[in-house]
Amino acid sequence: MDDAADAAKALDKAMVPKLEMPVKKQKKLVPNTPEHKAARWTAYKKRGGKWDYDRWSKQYDANMRNAEFGLKREKAYRERFGGNSETIKTKFTNRQIDISNGKYLGQLKTGKVSLTKQAKIDIQKDAWLVKRGYKVEYILEKGASKNFIDALEKAGIDYHIGSKIP
Repeated sequence: MDDAADAAKALDKAMVPKLEMPVKKQKKLVPNTPEHKAARWTAYKKRGGKWDYDRWSKQYDANMRNAEFGLKREKAYRERFGGNSETIKTKFTNRQIDISNGKYLGQLKTGKVSLTKQAKIDIQKDAWLVKRGYKVEYILEKGASKNFIDALEKAGIDYHIGSKIP
């Protein structure tokens, strides 16, 4: 390693010494705890993550807030309309369903959605489910990009823009 790489590593360690400790392996860490955050930071760096700890930490915190909000909204939809959260096996891989009630499969998006690589994979799985008689609906509370909407329409997937509950 060269001096610059060694210096960068030392700086990262100096900025977050408590998170550079080995993380105990557990079956499942509880999200948004110091142990979970430390494990995620370690995994991020091992994957070759480029962000410094401060930037990464802000994104982690935002992700945790967003996940908590999204899960509360999913629960509110299930309480209002029935159903549960489940995973369905598809031809490709498993598909996590936010609101499953018989042949209705609801996918709740609480933030604005764009056509990412993961979204394309999810739409492919959802199109497969539609062909098998399921009604897949995306609830896009904050809307979506034109490309995302076009992909849903092309796949025969229903969508609703805006909230369906208060």
